[in-house]
Amino acid sequence: MMTLEQLVKEIRFLNHADRIVTHDPLWNHALDEGIAHAVAAGQVQPTLRLWRYHQAFMLGRRDERLPGFKQATEWACAQGFDVAVRPSGGACVILDQGVLNVSLILPIGDQGSLSIRAGFEALADLISMSLEGWSSVEIGEVYGSYCPGDFDIAISGYKFSGIAQRRIAGAIAIQAFLLVEGRGQEHVTRIAEWYERAGLHLVEPKHRPLPEVKQGTIRSMNEHFLPPLRMDEVIHRLKFAVQRKRITVFDTGLTDEEHSYAIRERQRFSQVLRLPSFQRITS
Repeated sequence: MMTLEQLVKEIRFLNHADRIVTHDPLWNHALDEGIAHAVAAGQVQPTLRLWRYHQAFMLGRRDERLPGFKQATEWACAQGFDVAVRPSGGACVILDQGVLNVSLILPIGDQGSLSIRAGFEALADLISMSLEGWSSVEIGEVYGSYCPGDFDIAISGYKFSGIAQRRIAGAIAIQAFLLVEGRGQEHVTRIAEWYERAGLHLVEPKHRPLPEVKQGTIRSMNEHFLPPLRMDEVIHRLKFAVQRKRITVFDTGLTDEEHSYAIRERQRFSQVLRLPSFQRITS
């Protein structure tokens, strides 16, 4: 398995998890793109960024093609959730204040030498290392979980994390969600309801964004530990895992150029992703 220390010798650590965005679920994805642009240009170090969002259904592009997409999304909005189609891969996930999102943004290297699999492996290894002393983890698809993939991360068979990625010219953004707090069952129930309303069962299996969402596949990290983990403990563990790998960590903030580029990317998302007017999105 590829590890982060094989890919980088220094990294910038951005902890934005205490700045919980409440008005625009696509802003953090636009910000990752702004950072990726700077990383690709060699203007800033490879970056590990942590962030949270208030409450949203984040959908994959294949979810958007389901026959009941509009009705399911109107239902989600009526439940008090923001809804957006994210630019990275994967299927529907729920973000709330108990979910820690981890964005690892790396340069691709000469002639695109950083493989897709290497990016997945590096972030999965970092998350696994951050839990050493608390629990061992399993890496591999948890069938029946939401947003399933080869790099699902589980404890005792229950998924708590999934990873997606997006390639931008010269850089790659590998993004993971960690369900730290709350009850996994609540997320599963809501997402299963969304897919039911979206008509997943009406689509040929080979064209579905995922096979099915099954109960008993997801648990939060807190549901495995007594006393429960605090969000700040998990954040500290992730940073400490980077330091244990003898990677030099910088705590410098965002540049003005990154922020400006993110604003332009956010405006572009509204055009490229063709967001329906009923979605609760602020441009």
